[in-house]
Amino acid sequence: MHSNWKVKEALIERGSKIVIGTSRRITNLFSNGVFIYPPVDIELFKPREKEYTRHILRLPSNKIIIGYVGDIDVNRGFDVVAKLAAELGGDDIKFLITYLRIDNITRDVMVSIKRALKKNSLIVKRTIPVWYVYNAVDVLLLPIRNSYPTEPPATLLEALASGTPVIGGPSPSLKDYESLYIKVKDDDYLDVVKQIIDIRKELNELSIRAREFAVKNLSYQAVLQRLSKIVNMMYPFN
Repeated sequence: MHSNWKVKEALIERGSKIVIGTSRRITNLFSNGVFIYPPVDIELFKPREKEYTRHILRLPSNKIIIGYVGDIDVNRGFDVVAKLAAELGGDDIKFLITYLRIDNITRDVMVSIKRALKKNSLIVKRTIPVWYVYNAVDVLLLPIRNSYPTEPPATLLEALASGTPVIGGPSPSLKDYESLYIKVKDDDYLDVVKQIIDIRKELNELSIRAREFAVKNLSYQAVLQRLSKIVNMMYPFN
């Protein structure tokens, strides 16, 4: 859906009897498109005891921890994360940053990071089992604004399967999951994150709903059954 999209669309549609779309938005671009939720390993990404995972990752057990998983990239909304860490972080609220690459960072982001480090609010861990991160944090930040290259982002699916409450952006790449995360605009993150303790019940309900959705729709078996049904409809056995 990015560079040379019209050419790619024509080639894909002409050369395929069926096109499987991992979002409804992508699926609707093709006359022969069929939507199927992408799979996630629900046995690897699953709810675990927070105290246990924080002990494994050597994280403070009695602090509010707000997580971010993904590349350090403004296009992924990392500028929002850095600003929140600078504004809200401190002794009682920590921001856990887990990343693989540094792709796109601005001067303003660097200023926010420096402020956050001075307040001792950042915990940066690069190479750790990411499936434990989802269990260790109180909420996950996914402040993507615009379209994302993978639709939906794998981070969102992993968090849903882990039963991790997500506070995310209005990206069209997240649209199919809007009922499963708290959608906010850039100007609203500060107020929403401040209310984490007050909306604990809402977050717990969101966590349960996300896990149930993942088991029903995102497991390998569920996706395989859906795909098999579509293929059998197209090529019925005689």
